[in-house]
Amino acid sequence: MPGSTDRKALRRREVSDRRCGYPACDGKALMDEEGFATDCCYRHSLGNSDTDNNIPNDGIIDWTAIEVAYEGSRPVRLTWVEKDIALGYILAAGGTLADGERHLGIKVQGVRQRNSRRVKAAERIAAHLVSTRNRERADA
Repeated sequence: MPGSTDRKALRRREVSDRRCGYPACDGKALMDEEGFATDCCYRHSLGNSDTDNNIPNDGIIDWTAIEVAYEGSRPVRLTWVEKDIALGYILAAGGTLADGERHLGIKVQGVRQRNSRRVKAAERIAAHLVSTRNRERADA
């Protein structure tokens, strides 16, 4: 497949001084082909079925892209943080993990994925959104 990178090639990639962007990971972020630090370490770059559709985490949350993604109106590329938020919105609106897979192009339904950091973060986001919505209704 043109443009794809196998595990052996990833092992030879240089690492940066930056930490991996995933919470609680002490790994060093990989360098991309242009010599810029990527968003995650070697371990987190493997086994992520959605890495081809990720964009680097630049620290900016694109709320319009999140809204388009969780509504499923068209495919949109997101950072891993934006995918967590979009999945939280899907769950808060009464959606399921299957809806998250369909709208965001991520794998979250398997046993391993259901216990993942992404699903736990999305469940916390959804719980916060639901409690905020309930509080606003009670105040109205």
